[in-house]
Amino acid sequence: MKTLKLLSLAAVLLLILSLKSFAQEGDDKVVVRATESSDGMKKRFKLSDEQYKSVYDLFVSTIQKENALWKSGKSRLDMEAGKDQIRQDFVGGIKKIFTEKQFAKFDKPQTLKGIKTGAKFRAAKMKKELGLTKKQTKAVYNLMVSTGKKQNELVKPEGDKTQYYNERIKLDDEFYAGIKGILTEEQMKDFNKNKY
Repeated sequence: MKTLKLLSLAAVLLLILSLKSFAQEGDDKVVVRATESSDGMKKRFKLSDEQYKSVYDLFVSTIQKENALWKSGKSRLDMEAGKDQIRQDFVGGIKKIFTEKQFAKFDKPQTLKGIKTGAKFRAAKMKKELGLTKKQTKAVYNLMVSTGKKQNELVKPEGDKTQYYNERIKLDDEFYAGIKGILTEEQMKDFNKNKY
């Protein structure tokens, strides 16, 4: 009886350690994404150390909300609405952290140069992490630029956003189909594990 209790206790402790390890792995991904994003903001907006810490905390919170949304099982339309709310909360947080001058630069519509810079960064990251060839990297870059341009052309209405959300979903589907046509099956599995 005593041996059974000890084995049960050992099993419970092992389960707790496994879950903690799993949670930390997820937390590690959040930390990496938040750090990369905050580092980019620090460079682009010349953030003070205090601003950097606040932006980092905001990114952690935002990424956690995004992850919860992905796991929520909501419809795609509801997810689009959720992404909008997360974005509004993020922009509101940035507005509190940044100076007026910094925020004016942040709040500008994305330019073609900005789209290309983001696509270049993301394609390079995918090349490194997924082992893309030069040809694949160029194709991913071109797909990202094309999708970014189309996203910029979408006009967000004041009232009912259903049509707008459906257009974003269509763009997401087209992007995913494009990526699927570029990556190998193995690369696609790794792509689906991460959020590029």
